[in-house]
Amino acid sequence: MKQVTGSILLLFAFTTLFAQANYSGLTLYNGNTSGAVQTPLRLGNWGTTMTPPPPSFNFNTSDNGTSYLDIHATRWGHNFLLSRDDPNGTINVFSVYGANNSNTGVSIFNTSNQVSISLNSQADSYFNGGGLAIGTTSTSGYKLAVNGTAIFTKAMVKPFPWSDYVFDKDYRLPTLDSVSRFIAANHRLPDMPSADSVAAAGIDVGQNQSLLLKKIEELTLYILQQQKEIEELRKQVRGIH
Repeated sequence: MKQVTGSILLLFAFTTLFAQANYSGLTLYNGNTSGAVQTPLRLGNWGTTMTPPPPSFNFNTSDNGTSYLDIHATRWGHNFLLSRDDPNGTINVFSVYGANNSNTGVSIFNTSNQVSISLNSQADSYFNGGGLAIGTTSTSGYKLAVNGTAIFTKAMVKPFPWSDYVFDKDYRLPTLDSVSRFIAANHRLPDMPSADSVAAAGIDVGQNQSLLLKKIEELTLYILQQQKEIEELRKQVRGIH
């Protein structure tokens, strides 16, 4: 028995010496020698009571504020929260959360402690942090900038005003003569963007659809007007004969 006990003590001493050498698997340094209270690593119970805590990992440093890495889980959910403390209070940075093994999400916070990016496995996801660039690093001031080809099965655009005002009784339909003069001078239809402006800035899809419909409606009015004139001419021809 004494021989076994002596062997265990010898093994413990050897292990302690080995750990004190430069072979440790986990090394944490406070990084501060000014006397600030720091807890570089805490595993297990965070508090001072003996109540069993949730499984957790906590990295905590304190130097005019607190920064901590907190991962914990319970039977009903899990949470990974990266946050920092400053004179204005705790600021959340990044969070991965889940509830009852069913709903998992990722949140990225702004400097006002509000969620700017939310990715959710079951609920709505959103981006509310400025512009979003795909295939490029600049949005050029747009909310969404895509450098490449995009495909949709359905797209909804809400332009306003819609062009049905052409059929209002007080709408003044341009004369065909004025349209002809405009085309000769500008090489495009009135109200429509020029080729140079489209090449430089592109087109507003919703606005362009409204303008195209406006031209179709005006063309319809011209046809109806001409048809009325044709009927009048037919009556005059019948009267002559």
